[in-house]
Amino acid sequence: MDNLQEFVHALTKDEQREFRIFIHRKKRKKDRKDLELFEILIKDDVVEPEEIVGKLYSLKPAKRDFLNNNAYHTIRKRLFRQLSDFIVMKRLDEDPTAASSVMGLISMTRYLFDRKLHRQAWHYLNKAEEIAK
Repeated sequence: MDNLQEFVHALTKDEQREFRIFIHRKKRKKDRKDLELFEILIKDDVVEPEEIVGKLYSLKPAKRDFLNNNAYHTIRKRLFRQLSDFIVMKRLDEDPTAASSVMGLISMTRYLFDRKLHRQAWHYLNKAEEIAK
């Protein structure tokens, strides 16, 4: 079992349900390969990537090619990134300490500074400092 499969199998049933909701937060596309990959990994104890590619793209072994393997790895990366984002957001929501809100504000500050929104960034940085004190 690889890292992504272990990550997916470590989620509880409730977390799996919450992740399905989380994955649809931005786009309401019906045919989402990342969500389809997630479902394959949950239902099956598939170890071989070739089997997953076959299920994901409904292809026989002779039809699998380089493009499908590249697409598969791109979808794996996207799914892993979404799982990471989900866990980070979940941990921030569950953490009632001031440290988590300070870290969230600092993250917001960095984003605003990157976008050259200095006035707003300083506002959030000052707010983070007050909470930290």
